[in-house]
Amino acid sequence: MVKLAWRNLWRNPRRTGLTLFLISFSVLLLASFQVLSDGKLKLLGKGLELKGTGHLRVRAPQLDTAAVNEALEPLGVRWSFRRQTKALVSSARGSRPAELWAIDPVREGSILPFLKGIALKPDDTLGVVLSAGLARALGVRPGDGVVLTLSGDGFFRASRFRVRQVIEDPPGAAPSSAFITLKALKTLGEPGPDLAPIVLSNFWDFPRYAEEIARRLPPGHRVETIREFDPAMWVILKLQDYLTAIVVVLVYSLAAVGILNTLVVSVVERTREFGLLKALGMSQARLVATYYWEVLFLLAIGLAAGLLLSAPSLWFLCTYGIPIRGMEEMARTFNFPVEQTSFTGYFIPSKLFRLSLLVSAITLFAGLLPLSRLRKISPARAMRD
Repeated sequence: MVKLAWRNLWRNPRRTGLTLFLISFSVLLLASFQVLSDGKLKLLGKGLELKGTGHLRVRAPQLDTAAVNEALEPLGVRWSFRRQTKALVSSARGSRPAELWAIDPVREGSILPFLKGIALKPDDTLGVVLSAGLARALGVRPGDGVVLTLSGDGFFRASRFRVRQVIEDPPGAAPSSAFITLKALKTLGEPGPDLAPIVLSNFWDFPRYAEEIARRLPPGHRVETIREFDPAMWVILKLQDYLTAIVVVLVYSLAAVGILNTLVVSVVERTREFGLLKALGMSQARLVATYYWEVLFLLAIGLAAGLLLSAPSLWFLCTYGIPIRGMEEMARTFNFPVEQTSFTGYFIPSKLFRLSLLVSAITLFAGLLPLSRLRKISPARAMRD
């Protein structure tokens, strides 16, 4: 049966070639689209990391830092403790409202590139680091003194700080930003950290990590995903999922119709041949098995050709990507950081494997439909017609 199926496959090279083209081209097209979709998701995750929002967040009115440490340490993720609030920063030149970050300098430096090497020590209670925009507005330089004023519960709390460093305006964050230590925050009468941003090695794993972290946290603590802390990006992410699903359905539908058409034509054109084989004593089961061996040969060769053709395309998309002019301007418009001027893809082997399984399922399903006609072939009628 196997030899007969292989021989029959090449009796009509044009029809066989068309079927192989449909299978291999669908693999190439969808593999490229999947790589670009994953590249977009990777860019989104990198942007959230650069902005300082993290990929996940643990929140509570006041974090139990020991319990959070115990929950996150076994997972191999990066995190920090932080409290963000509004403050009034004053100098001899005037006053400006600012976004005040109370941070753990060591941990923040490991997850935020713009805070790496920040001139603050964890036990520094008098130092403050200002963003460049805020420093220019106040007319201060490193070594100058400023006053930080916080309000809450109807009271104002103020304390004098010394400017330790002026850094570039954080990408994607408020340009008027000030940074102090969590220990210095206590001198202003504020509670401890209420936020722990978490950075994952793979952003697309955030649903799994969110579920795992939520099980480990003590009562009163909750995990926030991008849906809660960045709703606009969540909408973009969901639109991407819907677009991917639509493209996959359209491409596979067209491919399945093409494959089905060639297989039906193959059965119709070979009605006389199948009738002769039945007349010579070939059983219905062996005839169907011979036909399905042909489908399996088409699938194996088409998949191999598709993966082989996809290799250089995927390599190019992941290495060089698609140059897009104006990415920097677009990022500034949406207050979102970028580190590149081209849109590169990201290759995940498991997704290519699932894509191959889906192509196989569609091809095998398309091969089932002509079987009804194959089973109804009558030797006498096939020879006569």
